[in-house]
Amino acid sequence: MCLAIALTLLLRGLYLARFGWDPWWANAVYFAQAKSLAVGPTAIFGPPLALWALRGMRGIGLSAVGALECLYLIAQLAFSAGVIGLGRALYPSHSPRRERLLAILVATLPVAAGFEGYMDIGALVGAACTVWTVALAAARPPLNGRRAAALFTVALVGGATRTESLVTTLMVALLLAGWGARMAGPRARGTAGLLTLAGAAAIATTLWAHRSYVGRWELSAPTYPFYTFSAGLSPWQCPGRCEGEFAPYLESVRQFGSYLENRGSVLHAWLQHPWALLVRSGWKVLEWAVRLVDPQRFGPVHLGLAAIGLRAWERCQPSHAWLLAGFAGAALVLLVPPASPMYMMVALPPLLLAAGLGADSIFQGLSRRSQRGVLAIWSVLAVGWAGWLGGRGPSTSPVVHHAAAFLEQRCAGGCMTNYVPAHVSAEAWVNLQAAEPLPPHDNTQEDFVYGKLPADFRERCNFRSRVKKARQAGYSGPILFVEARVASAFSPVGFDREHDYEGPVDLSHALLEATFSAGTDMLRIWSFPPTAAP
Repeated sequence: MCLAIALTLLLRGLYLARFGWDPWWANAVYFAQAKSLAVGPTAIFGPPLALWALRGMRGIGLSAVGALECLYLIAQLAFSAGVIGLGRALYPSHSPRRERLLAILVATLPVAAGFEGYMDIGALVGAACTVWTVALAAARPPLNGRRAAALFTVALVGGATRTESLVTTLMVALLLAGWGARMAGPRARGTAGLLTLAGAAAIATTLWAHRSYVGRWELSAPTYPFYTFSAGLSPWQCPGRCEGEFAPYLESVRQFGSYLENRGSVLHAWLQHPWALLVRSGWKVLEWAVRLVDPQRFGPVHLGLAAIGLRAWERCQPSHAWLLAGFAGAALVLLVPPASPMYMMVALPPLLLAAGLGADSIFQGLSRRSQRGVLAIWSVLAVGWAGWLGGRGPSTSPVVHHAAAFLEQRCAGGCMTNYVPAHVSAEAWVNLQAAEPLPPHDNTQEDFVYGKLPADFRERCNFRSRVKKARQAGYSGPILFVEARVASAFSPVGFDREHDYEGPVDLSHALLEATFSAGTDMLRIWSFPPTAAP
């Protein structure tokens, strides 16, 4: 386990040193939601634990990206140690060589060591908690007070972070309740009860969070489950290429019906279109299979070792291996959202254990010199992947972090700004919409997907109109305009439909307060004196 932690720390630290400045889009969404809990107006889509963790780390003085990097390292270390712990729980005779090989496999897992292991902090925290939940439930000695507390805690945190983690916890509880007494002894049902209680506590935590923040008893925002399902349509099912954020949603509506036609219920869409659901599920299974084979995700080396390991599985006489069926719950949940490889980690521990067995089977027939040679080559490739090849190209620009830090200082008492880039807004934990706020932004609503926004929405986005109304209402605070010109990122810097309706802005009477640049990227912040109009 020490080897797994050390290698993970080395390779993930190397990745952060090279690419950690780019938090990616899913993490920007987490930033924005966590900020909303502290600054408002509140927006929360699902389970709250990842948001609370980011908010807590920001509370001790870390920047948004610093908080993300810290939580990323903790979750990566926990995931690696959890896979080793699960291996120890399942193999009565877990040889040191097998454990060392498993540690190397986990630390060098491409989907974890590269950019996709960094793309969604909630998915990563959920994966770490899930593997520890199964490992603690499968451990051979009976539950004592300390281990019971640890099991309850990781199951609760996982279930209040990701849906697939919650489903896995409940699946393991069901397996223990149904077969545990026969397969694992009379105390298995006590463990099942503890896991059920943890799952219920996780559900209650999410319900309470939504009730406290948005005033509704719910497990997710009303439109979020339907949006997730519709946006998760395989791009191979589109008549043309499914380009952009909303194209899969639009095609899914054609096959399953709109939000209103299904009364916002994913279950209703499934029941009304069973054949379309079957076809969709088949495509999703194929899509995930392609993700597994991809060298940037699980990869042919890990997959080939897993295939070899499955043949040696019976010879190892694994204990409680039937509990690995609990990971099927996570795999089923992954058939719903887009097949983003960052979600894959939660279901990979069984394959990693099999790959460890496969590597051990191969190493048994190698000389010591050959073993050292293979490990040396493997190490070079792993360092190369984590430090140089594991990046995908920037999703945004470093200038947004400098601008966010400036705005946090400049707008400590609140500012009125235009629609700033999403990353800047999410990282600047101050009120940027004082006096005359922009209309609520929710890209999970169908009207937003179709671009059928009312005239009132467009009018409330117009910067000149907003400034005029704010001043007429007596607002005398800072009025800023953030101008962004970013060409280095492979995706837009973060402007959305609100930016399209901002209207022309006259900067001839504005004061240039700050300029941030990196290569060809530039972001400037202007302010308007009380007598100047945009």
